[in-house]
This record gives sequence, C-alpha cells and structure tokens, in this order.
Amino acid sequence: MAETNQEPVVIIGAGLVGSMAAILMGRRGCRVQLYEGRQDPRRSSQQDVNGLHGMLCNTTKRSINLALSHRGLCALRKIGMEGKVMEQAIAMEGRMIHPPGEADKNKSVLQPYDHRPGHAIFSISREDLNFALLEEIEGMPNVSVEFEKKFESFDSSANVVNVTGKEGDRSSVKARCVIGADGAFSKVREALARVERMNFSREYITTGYKELTIPPTPAGDFAMHARALHIWPREEFMLIALPNADKSFTATLFISFEEIEKIKTPEQLKSFFQEWFPDVAADNFALMPTLVEDFFGNPMSPLLSITCDPWHHKGMSCSRSEGGTSSLPSLTCPRSSFLLAGGWCKLLFKTTRRCRARPTQSCSS
Repeated sequence: MAETNQEPVVIIGAGLVGSMAAILMGRRGCRVQLYEGRQDPRRSSQQDVNGLHGMLCNTTKRSINLALSHRGLCALRKIGMEGKVMEQAIAMEGRMIHPPGEADKNKSVLQPYDHRPGHAIFSISREDLNFALLEEIEGMPNVSVEFEKKFESFDSSANVVNVTGKEGDRSSVKARCVIGADGAFSKVREALARVERMNFSREYITTGYKELTIPPTPAGDFAMHARALHIWPREEFMLIALPNADKSFTATLFISFEEIEKIKTPEQLKSFFQEWFPDVAADNFALMPTLVEDFFGNPMSPLLSITCDPWHHKGMSCSRSEGGTSSLPSLTCPRSSFLLAGGWCKLLFKTTRRCRARPTQSCSS
C-alpha cells in the first residue's frame, strides 16, 4: 500500500537506472517523484527517426545495444517486467566470431556461452527498454515523472530539491531523499561534492564508438545468424553487432579517436572496411548499404569510467551505476548491469525500508 501523504523520494534522471529505481521504490510503497531534463523520449522518438533504416538523428539517444544477462533479468523479475521485456528481446546463444581476412560471412565461428541448450544472453534496444519502464511508471499511482525539468540544486539542511523547467520556471519539492541517476556528467554528483569531501576521478580511454546499422535483407529476414552476438576482433579496434526485434542489427565500431580521424572520405572508409571487414564489404557492402551515411552522419562518442567516494550524504545519493560510478561497457557484464542489479537493487530495498520505518531520517545508505 502506497503512503500517499509522505514526502516523495526524488530521483533525478529517467533513463534506465532512474526509471528502474522509481519502479522499485514505488513497489515498496514509497511515493516517488522522477525528474528528467530532456523531453519525453517516447514523444520525440518519431521526429528523431529521420535517417535511413530508422537511424536516430538525436545524438543524445545514441547507445550501444544492451545485452541482458542474469543480473539484468533478475532486476526485471523483481518488478514483474521480465516477461514484457523479453517479448522484445532476442536470445544470443554465443559469440559469432568473424575472422580477419574472411570475405564469406557464413564462415564465421560460433562460440556458445554455455554447453547447455537454452542458456543465452539477450539483446534489446536501450530505447525499447526505457520506453517499457516509463510505460510501467505511468500505471503506478504513487510514482510520477516530469520531463524537461532539470535539477538545479539541493538544500541538504531542509531536504529541498530545486528544479528548473524549459521556460526557466523554478519549482521546489521537499524530498524524503534524493537519488541521482543523471548519467556520467551528473549534476547531483556535482551538488554532492559541494557538501561532502569527495574523491572523484573521470578517466577517458583512447577508444570511442560509432553506431552503424545492418538492416534486414530485401526479403525482410536477418542478414546474419540471428541468435548470436557478432564480433569482428581486429587488433586495436573491433566491430560488434547485436540483433533487434525488427530483424536489423545495431552495429558498433570501437576504434581510437586517432584512427578515426584518418578516415575523411567515403573512399577511405570503404577501403578501411574492405581491408579489415571484408565480409561486410562483400557484394558492394550488402550487409551495410548505408555505411557511408551512418559513419559520417553519426557522432563518435567517448568511453570513460568514473568513480566517486563517498557517493552519499544525508538524504542525497548518487546511483552506483549512473552518477556514482560509470564503467566501460566491456567491464560491466555486457551492460546487463544497467542497475548493477545484484547490489544496487538490494541497496534500494534497504533504502525504501528506511524510508517507511524512519521517515525523518536519511534515506541514503
């Protein structure tokens, strides 16, 4: 039963972590207020999909597809959404390795994740998962979300959160506790650093990533083996591709900024792929017919890791997987740790118990 008269738990950021945290706390009976600085992604999605094969033109929504493994599925199970989300997911039973110098995509090698049949990780669009979580929130009477409301400041002495709308209008809410899930450049973390002696580090690696697309075949089928995570390992860079429910693949090129700057023309790009990814280049780039448009139209995004300690102060905290720590995708169990579900969920449950048992005290851990 939700406690409708209590001060809300305020969560900043309605991405995967913020949305999941809101649902978890709502399920535990807390009143939750969720703020997101950007517009509702569900409303902006159609106007952003102007590129070939539905490529997103809004660079704030670029992302590597998610590979959900056990921890991510456990988190979804806890909120009763595993079945709904899995309807949109594609099972990947292993890694499909595309060896160097091989122009025939059918000569790739499958490396199963498990010798037991049926064991797999699951590919899902980050956007689709976020949409599903937001739709779940809409059906929860004790959880509300406001878009285009940016976190401005937090008065820790009064537990008051100040947010600003797109027209500059300012509003305040007295919060039971505040959780920052607003990403690698968290404003909540910045506010936390002003009231806490925080050790903080942000480390970029030389590699970034660029999103590409492998569309369905003209007949509407998958262009490659559907039940696998495709990998083209190449010395200091690599290409990966994860299947989508619409039978396309979201491909991601991981490459250094120094190397990418050498590719300035379509001819140089095609030559690069012909040398390093000959099966992609085969038959006049049949796998990636929009390679040139995607490569030069999509941004090169950095990869970084962030740590901060401490990550909480009285009624204010940074999510351990968003504002508090941010890890490289290759180090986070194929990003199924969109909540660091094992530890972070337990932390949230402990937090909500404190919210209900001791409403006048801190809700951070």
